Amino acid sequence: GEPMLLDFNLSHDTTKDRDRLGGTIPYMAPEQLQELIVRNGPRVDERSDLYSLGALAYQLLTRELPFPSKGSIPYVLEHRQQLPSVLDKNPNATPAVESIVLKLLAPNPTDRYQTALQLKTDIERQLADLPLLTASDRSVSERFKKWSRRNPRLFRRLAACLVVGAAVTYGVVVHRKEVALEGVTLTAQARGMQSQLASIRVDVTASGNTPTRVRGTERLVEVLRPYGLPDDQNWRHNPQFRRLPDDIKPAVAADLGELLLLLVHVREQDGLAEDQAIRNAAAKDALRLNRLAEGCFEHEATPPFLVAQRLALEAALGVESQFVIVPDATSPRDHFLNAVSAIAAGKFRTAVPMLERVVAGEPGHAAAHFALAVCRQQLGQYARALERFDTAHALLPNDPRPVFKRGLVYGAQHKPALAEAEFTRAIELDATLGESYRNRAIARLQQGKLREAEADLTAALDRDLSALQVFSLRAQTRAKLGDRRGADADRKAAQAYEPRTESDFLTRGLTRLPADPKGALADFVAASQLNPRSLPALQNQAYVYSDLLHDSDRSLARVTQAAELYPEYAPARAGRAILLARLGKRDEAQREAEQALALSDDAMLTYQVAGVYALTSKAQPKDADRAFDLLRQAIRDGFRDSRTLVTDPDLLPVRDRAEFALLSNALRDLSQEAKPRKE
Repeated sequence: GEPMLLDFNLSHDTTKDRDRLGGTIPYMAPEQLQELIVRNGPRVDERSDLYSLGALAYQLLTRELPFPSKGSIPYVLEHRQQLPSVLDKNPNATPAVESIVLKLLAPNPTDRYQTALQLKTDIERQLADLPLLTASDRSVSERFKKWSRRNPRLFRRLAACLVVGAAVTYGVVVHRKEVALEGVTLTAQARGMQSQLASIRVDVTASGNTPTRVRGTERLVEVLRPYGLPDDQNWRHNPQFRRLPDDIKPAVAADLGELLLLLVHVREQDGLAEDQAIRNAAAKDALRLNRLAEGCFEHEATPPFLVAQRLALEAALGVESQFVIVPDATSPRDHFLNAVSAIAAGKFRTAVPMLERVVAGEPGHAAAHFALAVCRQQLGQYARALERFDTAHALLPNDPRPVFKRGLVYGAQHKPALAEAEFTRAIELDATLGESYRNRAIARLQQGKLREAEADLTAALDRDLSALQVFSLRAQTRAKLGDRRGADADRKAAQAYEPRTESDFLTRGLTRLPADPKGALADFVAASQLNPRSLPALQNQAYVYSDLLHDSDRSLARVTQAAELYPEYAPARAGRAILLARLGKRDEAQREAEQALALSDDAMLTYQVAGVYALTSKAQPKDADRAFDLLRQAIRDGFRDSRTLVTDPDLLPVRDRAEFALLSNALRDLSQEAKPRKE
């Protein structure tokens, strides 16, 4: 019964987080549109209403809306940064009238009229032939006309003097126009460089020496080249930078500095598998680039990432450092670069608050949203990962990677139909990427769509995806279709193909399981040699040792190595906990298990940890209660694999209990309900 004002979608409960706002898009201010992307974004106040009034004023004067209102929110926001002209649409308007309208439509609220009273004052002064008080009265001609209407006699005396002065100033104006035109061109090129920064950040922060990161590194170098980087120590004297307007030079220089630091980071990661001599030579060049990057930042804005990188390089080369401590991060750029370092070290949980600070301070930072989604994915927080990939897609609407990653998340959740839909969207955005076709084929295979899967695998081959990764999968598909000849041809092609990359060795190793476990193990070891931080290589080695060669000690050594490299990767912790439990090390196993639960809320991981407590219940029967609590939690969170539940050897110690039969029956019923019904 309590009346409430609900208008412009601005009212909200101040005791809770503000929901995303809405409204009529053509009249919404940029800060209102940003609310559609990020909750609790910029302040929305009366200046937003003044912006809406400006949009209406523009429409009344020109019979057109000032900005496009269709398309994605980032597209609409981007077009609000360049103010439209009233005079081009309505020659009867004056520069001062246009100035009033554009003051209302300023993208930044601080650049608008701050109150309606300021607007009223400028309108009254315009009607009275007086100079504007708040908006810029940039037209000398109009101000002179106003003055002449207020002082008609003095105007005639000055007219003769103006004719003489015009001739003198003409030459100066022409020269200034030429200089201004060059500045506009160079500024546009700098803006183009900055517009590529988001996509490059996503590319080069990818893990592993992947085609995506290779492509991103090439683009990074191409962007640096016009400025004389990364080779010219005197790059600031390069005309491309020197002739930029002074007001944008610091921002452009800082972006170039970030690119140099990311280039060093990529080269460091790619050189992990090289011998010491090569790494030392690379470190010397990396140190040169790091010092070059230092000159890109204002002294007080030196990123902590730069200092940490410098200290590590100088320590590796035995060089005394000028830096003593790493400063605290203060800007979104600082937090993003620190997060890049944490992600490379497998510290996904550590990176999350850093990335949260980035998007809080810079809501349009697409790479931060993407990296945050990747961290959530690695932590098994799939629902939150999907949300962040959605935001990244809104900010990068033409980039296939956010929707591709959503497909991988749905695949990890055993939701092949949803995964297929996301991979289809990725293909629609970029039909050249073979990985999208291969992963869609896997999703289709899981749904029994054999013909469609075969077509996707053929398409992946046509797009130069590693043949070894495709032939084996297509052989399995063709065998299920009854195409024995095609399956044999694909198997022979796969066998004849010599693996070269980490992915190739991983793929061939998986095809050798379980018929040739030692051969598979050799392939997984080769993958580790190419990339010492390869998590799949270590996990697969642990699996072969544990489940096929029954060597628990070596398996434990591999999962321990994985947990040390990626201390915040929950599945590695859970895998180690299982092995410790099998070896009868109850206390260690349960410590690892609880750490895994603290890192991830994924249903499958909760199920695995239940197996840990089931195993330790052999020595301590009360642990069975914890095992059943976790099994119930896993089912509540979405675990539906009833067959695995009844065949899992790790659950054998609790299988004869009444609770197990109840859980098994309940899960079987849930699994039946989840199956799609045939019409």
